[in-house]
Amino acid sequence: MKKTGKNKERRRSRRVRRRLNASLSGADNRNLYAQTVDVSSFGFKLMLEPGVSVAPGDNYNISFNEINSVSDVRVVWVSKRSDCVFVGVEKILPGQGNISRTSLSELLFALMDRGVSGELRFTRGSTIKSIFIDMGNIVFADSNQEFDTLPALLVRAGRISQKDFDKVCDAQMKSPDEKVDKFLVEFGCLNANDLAAVDAFRTKEIVKGVFGWSEGEFEFLEGQIPPVESSRLDISNADLIVSGVRMTSLDRLKEILSPIVDIPLSVSTDPLHLFQSVTLTEDEKAVMKCVDGRASLRQIVKDCAFSEETVLRAASVLTGSYLVELGESIPESGVSEGESISEVAEIEARIDRAHFQLDSKNHYEILSLASSAGHNEIRKAYYSMARDYHPDLHHRLGKGYESKLNDIFSRINDAHDLLSDESRRKKYDETLEAKRLGSMSTSAKGQRYKQSAGDLYKWGNIKYGKDDFAAAAEMFRMAARLEPEKALYHFAAGKALALVPKKLKEAEECFLKSIEKEPYNSRYFLELGKLYLKARLPTRAKKIFTEALNIDPDSDAARQGLEAVNALTAKR
Repeated sequence: MKKTGKNKERRRSRRVRRRLNASLSGADNRNLYAQTVDVSSFGFKLMLEPGVSVAPGDNYNISFNEINSVSDVRVVWVSKRSDCVFVGVEKILPGQGNISRTSLSELLFALMDRGVSGELRFTRGSTIKSIFIDMGNIVFADSNQEFDTLPALLVRAGRISQKDFDKVCDAQMKSPDEKVDKFLVEFGCLNANDLAAVDAFRTKEIVKGVFGWSEGEFEFLEGQIPPVESSRLDISNADLIVSGVRMTSLDRLKEILSPIVDIPLSVSTDPLHLFQSVTLTEDEKAVMKCVDGRASLRQIVKDCAFSEETVLRAASVLTGSYLVELGESIPESGVSEGESISEVAEIEARIDRAHFQLDSKNHYEILSLASSAGHNEIRKAYYSMARDYHPDLHHRLGKGYESKLNDIFSRINDAHDLLSDESRRKKYDETLEAKRLGSMSTSAKGQRYKQSAGDLYKWGNIKYGKDDFAAAAEMFRMAARLEPEKALYHFAAGKALALVPKKLKEAEECFLKSIEKEPYNSRYFLELGKLYLKARLPTRAKKIFTEALNIDPDSDAARQGLEAVNALTAKR
């Protein structure tokens, strides 16, 4: 058997068993007839007639007999046998085109799967909307329309008033070089900790808007994207795309889905898609349960208890996110029709054990990994565990197991996401080590117990000096738990938490604890006062700064704090 092409390229996509008839047409005007063996978002494994001459690098146009789908593909590998020729082809990503002739969800998923970086720009008349992608992740979106500015979106969402909107717009007109975020925070429209969330909101609204276009042009400009000042979007790529798919009109849905109404639908077994984070509605979940690898969309509409529109909308989300794919499938896991009662009981017992152990295991133990595991080991363990516990691969288990599978699968996802992020994993490892030190018995190792608290405080200061405030806070809090009477440890934890987004309340609790332990330390009062100023709580800040001044009448910092309180009150 002769194989041509790099083995690494041949294994780029995780394959899924599908059967569709296809035609390939090349530049030499040859028409080759093929049948798909496997399908993925990257491309296809095809079976051709014996003796056909194809080579890696050849480009073809592939069309399917059963569905109205055409793609440009490139041959990646060839395997010749006496009775047939197997060929692996990958889809050629279109650099530009017309929106009306392109599946936006397919285009976005293709960019994600390839891990590329660049700007996906959409143009309609004078309107320009852009989705920026960094190594396959959607990081933000932008638009040249006033309708899509952050203040305008917040007004429509009821997050800010028209009066606030006018104030922000006036300020931006006077200082056009300043970011609008600054004025939204300055005028008290938003808390600084909310900026990441509203950035994600704006990105989602712009993406949804593009999916609402029926006409327009798109172009992908590969390369480095502008720097992102805000934190990573707290929303998955798949959820962003699904939010856009849901905006598609019913008439457009019928047009898109009409060619595939008689093709069997199957739940994806491609981990790159099945195990992504997607928030489905209850209707979408219910329709997904009707997908069994045999029933077509027409049959599901006929048999399902929902209306035709509900099924079509759910199907557009499921196929648009690649959770469901076209063609018959051969189940690879889960309980099949032929499994015996004893086999079902064994699977249920395994799920019971895994669910019972969720709270007692750390992320490494959840994935059955050593703490030294590399990236490939983490990925392999994740896919193995996810296949065993994905809720959509177990339809025939007893009552209550869907909820348990959801819990297990969520924890598997959390473990994979954290351990795959080097910076988050490093902090997590340090936390595990701190907990290990903190678990030593005070009765057996009392002196070492105290030494550990001091070590944790030293490590926390090192982290603080490197601006790693979240890790520093965790170290300081561990030290405080080991020696709860030491006010300094509580105070240090408060200072670090005050610099971590969405941790102001926890910082306040630490400062109050330090004041409880040392009620005559003006420094502790001053930091708590600054925290209240940051949270725009002038009444509380005034009280705390006054108490600091009572402890130390010569404190310039306390006086400056009271002046800041008066200035903040005057603005209001």
